[in-house]
Amino acid sequence: MTTNVLLPFLRKFARCQKASDVNGIMMDAIKATFACHFGAALFHNESHVVTDRVFFGIRHSDIQDYVDHWRPQGKLFHAVLARAVPLHNWQVYGEDQWQHHPIWTHYLRHLQIYHCMVAPLFGPQGHLIGMLHLGRRSSEPRFDRTGLELASALSGFSSTTLSRVATTGLANDHVPDRLAPRELQVARLAAAGRNNAEIAQELGIARETVKQTLGRVYSKLDVSGRAQMAATLVAQGFLGQPLTQVSTRPASPLLDGRLATQTPGTPGRSLAMKC
Repeated sequence: MTTNVLLPFLRKFARCQKASDVNGIMMDAIKATFACHFGAALFHNESHVVTDRVFFGIRHSDIQDYVDHWRPQGKLFHAVLARAVPLHNWQVYGEDQWQHHPIWTHYLRHLQIYHCMVAPLFGPQGHLIGMLHLGRRSSEPRFDRTGLELASALSGFSSTTLSRVATTGLANDHVPDRLAPRELQVARLAAAGRNNAEIAQELGIARETVKQTLGRVYSKLDVSGRAQMAATLVAQGFLGQPLTQVSTRPASPLLDGRLATQTPGTPGRSLAMKC
């Protein structure tokens, strides 16, 4: 399974004009791409207070119970909050620890959600504005490296589209002044779904040069990954509609697998340099 399974949804994202359109496509993508029986997008403010939500496969009261009581107790939410990359529960819990944790024994068990994955959503200026939540039953496959790559792609393109519809194309001259022409060129290709090898081939430069260039872009924009970078540049008006670029050629993972599958103990800032 590769990110080309997301292509039908990326074309729909490119046509979105308002946030509600984006929300519906995110839920459809979770159902079809990840074969999940539960999915949600929880949007929050800078204090992480939930301000809006969209979901399927769960009751409103159960979502509210999670927001009010269980989210503060779960390590997965805080790990994604700290590192701003997708993670699943088996990256932060051992099997025995998970089976005895109250969030499973007192909450998720009755919802039949055993495997969980959470991915960040970014808005204008690259700020974290919410998270995608995905759930599977115990009889279904665990989320793995491929799932993390797909979640990274969905997170990135959802964030890019949310930023586009929120800012209506208003640009700010600050970003291009800070980024050199080559840096902006590499950033645009990365936001369009190219991996490091494809960018290097397209621009005729070394893969290590691409890696170092992206590292400088992340540092200048104060972001920790491609999804956040894309959302920031879209908010400034310098990416146009990158989704349509992806649909014109075979898709590739938005992030190198190394970024999406870092161990929980790795600091978030160093993740940006793994791309």
